[in-house]
Amino acid sequence: MHFHHTRLTIGLLAALFAVVGLAPQAGAQSIKVLYALGATSTDAASPLGALIADKTSLYGTANIGGEFGYGAVFQLTKPASPGAPWTETILYSFTGGADGSRPFDTLAMDSTGVLYGTTALGGASGDGVVFKLAPPAISGGLWSYSLIHTFAGTDGATPYAGVVIDRNGVLYGTTIAGGKYGVGAVYEVVPPTAGGAWTENVLWSFSNAQGAPAARGCEPYAGVTLSPQGTLYGTTQACGANNGGVVYRLAPPAPGQSNWSQAALHSFVAGGAEGYAPMGGVIFGRNRALFGCTNAGNGSVFELSPPAIEGGAWTEQVIASLPSYSYCQGNLAIDPASGAIYGTASLGGANNAGNIFSLTPPSGGAWSFTDLYDFTGNADGAFPYAGLLLRGGVLYGTTNAGGNSNFVTSGGGTIFGLVP
Repeated sequence: MHFHHTRLTIGLLAALFAVVGLAPQAGAQSIKVLYALGATSTDAASPLGALIADKTSLYGTANIGGEFGYGAVFQLTKPASPGAPWTETILYSFTGGADGSRPFDTLAMDSTGVLYGTTALGGASGDGVVFKLAPPAISGGLWSYSLIHTFAGTDGATPYAGVVIDRNGVLYGTTIAGGKYGVGAVYEVVPPTAGGAWTENVLWSFSNAQGAPAARGCEPYAGVTLSPQGTLYGTTQACGANNGGVVYRLAPPAPGQSNWSQAALHSFVAGGAEGYAPMGGVIFGRNRALFGCTNAGNGSVFELSPPAIEGGAWTEQVIASLPSYSYCQGNLAIDPASGAIYGTASLGGANNAGNIFSLTPPSGGAWSFTDLYDFTGNADGAFPYAGLLLRGGVLYGTTNAGGNSNFVTSGGGTIFGLVP
């Protein structure tokens, strides 16, 4: 196996390894398991979403576990001294009732430390909810749960994706089902004024009808990415002109208009060599390009470049072909300084338990692919469905299984750090 090493000064390398409590190893990258989930019957377990962070902690959701077994929101706090254990705290356990059930994806955090997220199931109609978790006024107190919105079908159903938040506190997300035609929607949830209720609006309903509506995609598994101009970008895993899903743009209403404008920027070909059915979203890279990965067929990492002239066609190119059955399902992460891209494959690697990879941008040639780490399915975990968080030169992520039980078919998953 070929390993790639990022060039760092000795002092910086030591500092980065100290962050996650790793000791450098000659000739290979190594992960540090920060916490093995599912340690008790009420612990969070089997995360499917990526992590977010503030200055001292990582935050995430777990699809199962918690006090009632319907999933939980957790916090993992960095130790005061390098090498000491990280501390996990369950911030909220879902009951499976009106408060929601089975959170699938990543949280969002506002400037005050309030967390926002979704559950795929539960709520009054069983179609999922959007929720809010406010930190305690006094350190060590209980977080406060609030139900923001309950989906009821026509306004969306089954939000596998989380939400993103804009500067005005408006939340944006997708549902894989529901909406006007039953095959997914993009929605916003607007915060209340003067103590009122949050308001949900459907911005776009996907359609699987023949012709133009289906060509714009349907059944979005991934959430949306918000541009500084307020435009939303995302993917669908189905429909499209070639039945392999699309990358789409959803632009805010033009002056004097009331409707958002949706367009498919690229259509994947079902069964095509480039891969298809993207389950992860897109991220912004250099020169306003979008980057993402496909999940089905010959999976790939792609770059979608904007047109030179406004209104022209976007240009897609495959920058890396992934090994068969790799299943890239999460969002990619990008280093804004170097342009390097990092991702996970849930079944990739030498042990078919998933791996972490990097792509180094070209200097006149092709992108350089490196397999950074292969999960074993034992104490290090297995099946990293979610993407990675790059923070302070360290990649943080989750695995869905392995960890405590030390074998791939069990265990509640792990939270890990890796210095690329």
